Amino acid sequence: MKVKDRSDKGEKDLKIKHIEDQVIPTNNYKRFILKNLQQSDKCRYGCQDSETIQHVTGGCQAFAPTDYKERHDIAAKIIHQELAYKFKLIECKLQYYKYTPQCVLENDKYKLYWDRTVLTDQYIKQNRPDIIIVDKDAQKVLPLITQHTDRALRKHVTPLTDSNTIYPAVEIRWPTFPPDHAEVMS
Repeated sequence: MKVKDRSDKGEKDLKIKHIEDQVIPTNNYKRFILKNLQQSDKCRYGCQDSETIQHVTGGCQAFAPTDYKERHDIAAKIIHQELAYKFKLIECKLQYYKYTPQCVLENDKYKLYWDRTVLTDQYIKQNRPDIIIVDKDAQKVLPLITQHTDRALRKHVTPLTDSNTIYPAVEIRWPTFPPDHAEVMS
């Protein structure tokens, strides 16, 4: 049994090494590294993007509604729990895989929203941030949007600068607390 465990570990290490070295046989790799000019470098899942490791792990529209959303939510849950603990909205931390965020956590100083839609008088492209923190004393609202780093740098996917457009709109619409012109909806 121990020999099999070592073999499995070695095989997993080899796969991880291939990913790190970017030698997984994607269509891009076959065309440009292996010099197979008959091979298209376009994504095999129907996208018009080049099929690279970065594209498959974080930018392919075929996986966006399912796999990426699940991975994204797991990362956002970790951040939510850390913020909730820091702001004393929860008393103890759980393992990240056991933690299920509540839609709204509140105490006398902070309010923490999870995956809520922000309605404003002005159009906002990203109106459903992952986490919204309301500091009641400072009368500030901070929406947090987590993004895959590769997607944030590419122009045809929502750039990081577009994610920041929610900040001025929320500050304009929520000049005082409680907000007069905005709501947070589930």
